[in-house]
Amino acid sequence: MDRINKILNLFDVMNNFVGSPEIESLWKKYLENPVDKIVKEQERSSIRSRIKTIQEKFSPIVIKNVGKRGTSQNLAHQLYWQLASIAFHFCGEEPNCNADERNMVDDLRSKKYCELSSDIRTILYKCFGRIFELLNIYSEKCGNNYVHPPASVRHGYSFGDTRKKILRNQRFCPCVPDYILNKMAEVFAESHLDQMLQLYFGSHFCVSNIRPWKYCAIGAVAGGGETGVHLDLLPPGTIKMMMFDGDITVDHGCFETLDGKMNVTYQAIGHHPGFLADSCNVHHRALSPKPGFERDTIEITMMPFLFPEEKIFVEGGCCSGGPLNPFAHDIWMKRIYEPTELLK
Repeated sequence: MDRINKILNLFDVMNNFVGSPEIESLWKKYLENPVDKIVKEQERSSIRSRIKTIQEKFSPIVIKNVGKRGTSQNLAHQLYWQLASIAFHFCGEEPNCNADERNMVDDLRSKKYCELSSDIRTILYKCFGRIFELLNIYSEKCGNNYVHPPASVRHGYSFGDTRKKILRNQRFCPCVPDYILNKMAEVFAESHLDQMLQLYFGSHFCVSNIRPWKYCAIGAVAGGGETGVHLDLLPPGTIKMMMFDGDITVDHGCFETLDGKMNVTYQAIGHHPGFLADSCNVHHRALSPKPGFERDTIEITMMPFLFPEEKIFVEGGCCSGGPLNPFAHDIWMKRIYEPTELLK
């Protein structure tokens, strides 16, 4: 009953924004049938149509970029996640994960992070290696010239005041071209990472942002610094995947997670290390590389999504936090500029 009450309470609050009585009947059907799925295509089609109608009703909501927990932005994401789980329950397929993959998902749920297996990392690197190449090209082109990241954030995405938060010894690649995004969809499927993420979310998912950057030693450029212990303030349901280029040691300023007593529980070291993390609920940090070292990083944020045929691998732009209104999918597709123009 606690789960039912939380869902219905959430609906009651969101109903103040846009009336949508259909969603309440969907929830009741979902909660009354926790195991049995609708198998007839006609019934699935009816459910999908009703969910799309709900999505259209909530997409015009204007949500301010407040960037704090407990706001209307978070409320919209909570509602969206519930709706995505309903869509997956009635219209999705059971994730096909082996024992090792399920163990990684269990670790992510219990410890709030999990290290990806070497097999998964090897497959992902087929795509991520191209992003690292792009990062190096852009880094060489820009040198120590500071690029103001918010200029690349798409309309409808949240972002922090990067003029105060971005360290000048972090050199960012503002956008990733579409051909790489298409390749990413392929390696997610080949590595079974897509199945693992569906198992974790209990819904379909999408990549809502990609952020590649080169982390140099503090003394490499004036105004450098390092990232201390913190929790992220991403929308509810959002998790991160991070992967690093080459053989990473502590000298490279490796990523670390910490427990409540600030003891280090995990270090991302080794060959092309990579992991998943619920970064809003596990303390983490990334110390600056030591002199003579640098670290290339790809950070990907992922969140629940409604339907697989709409799965899009888009980026909000360098340093964006996530879509303000997850129901407004149309704004996700608008590019501010063509990213390849940056490399000419």
